[in-house]
Amino acid sequence: MASAFDNRFFNSERLGALVHQARNVTAEAVKIMELYDQICSVVVGVGGYCMAWVGIPETDLTKSVRPVASAGFDRGYLKAANISWGRDERGSGPVGRAIRTGVVQINDHLREMGRMDVWRNEFTRRDYAAVMALPLCEGARVFAVLTVYSMDEGAFRPREIEVLSGIAEGVAAKVLGLREMAHERISPLMQAPWEILE
Repeated sequence: MASAFDNRFFNSERLGALVHQARNVTAEAVKIMELYDQICSVVVGVGGYCMAWVGIPETDLTKSVRPVASAGFDRGYLKAANISWGRDERGSGPVGRAIRTGVVQINDHLREMGRMDVWRNEFTRRDYAAVMALPLCEGARVFAVLTVYSMDEGAFRPREIEVLSGIAEGVAAKVLGLREMAHERISPLMQAPWEILE
């Protein structure tokens, strides 16, 4: 049976490896969607969480959240969840609140949270016990959310929150940098021919 020290050491090693791999993936990324895919894979494969996904808030009538990347044990969850960021039942979870507030949202005891009743059966089928939604922001605007699930209740302790928040901030900064680079490449093409030659 593992001692408390063994568990702390394992968690320290795991989180250290997660930070290292996430930094590498973020630094080397050249395409936004590939970055989203890779960061989800690192969070699950290295971080040991059961599922991670990135969603983008849409401006449609239902204020839906469109999944653009995921990794881990989904088994149809994202399609069934039908998550929103509106002020309705399907926008009452951590993803919707993270988008509306721009603040990290955590539910560490999913099966006990009344506001999560709309998804309770989906959580139970997949043994999801805790979830953390991390907004990716440009100033006050949330342009995406990285959401991480664990099968362990109380999984998101202070050090886990610190590490995952840092990863989300790094991903957001990289996305904004890639967008700026793309804008700089496109801008000359939108100028008149004689302006490009100057």
